[in-house]
Amino acid sequence: MKKGASRWLLIAFLLVAGFGFSQEETSREKAEKMFDSVFSWRLVEEMNLSEQQLASFLTKFKESREIMRAQRQRKKEILQQLAELLKEKNVSSRQIEARLEEIDRLQEETHQRLKQVREEIKNILTPEQRARFLLTEERLSQEMVRVLRNKMEGRPEPERRGRFFNRERREETLPEQRP
Repeated sequence: MKKGASRWLLIAFLLVAGFGFSQEETSREKAEKMFDSVFSWRLVEEMNLSEQQLASFLTKFKESREIMRAQRQRKKEILQQLAELLKEKNVSSRQIEARLEEIDRLQEETHQRLKQVREEIKNILTPEQRARFLLTEERLSQEMVRVLRNKMEGRPEPERRGRFFNRERREETLPEQRP
């Protein structure tokens, strides 16, 4: 098998294994995982990774996404608890403060864990690859926000709709700034 073909086979396997779907997941969770898969695929295409870097990078990238996903889920749970507390008549300030402190701790722990994973990613990539990673990550994030915003507002996608999923490599430029 050619080197390029085996590389893409490895990418496909890691994406499916790393962002696999289960029947119990909600449509939002499935959409999130699909986004992660496409996002990962596009990042890898633009970063020129060796096969060794590829496996390490995808593992760490998946870990960072899981950290963020777990943080969002836990924060949602704490906020729901906080909302329930505020509905009670005899709620103490101590109970409310405990939930607020839990959110602060969660955010700090998440920040530290993400910082560690980013440092590990930094050790995997060359400076050029790190630059490509940051630029591509920012551009893809902005594009996804635009697509979601248009969908939520009921606007049809402009002709360039496939840009997020388009596999053509773009020149490394600063991400577009939204006015």
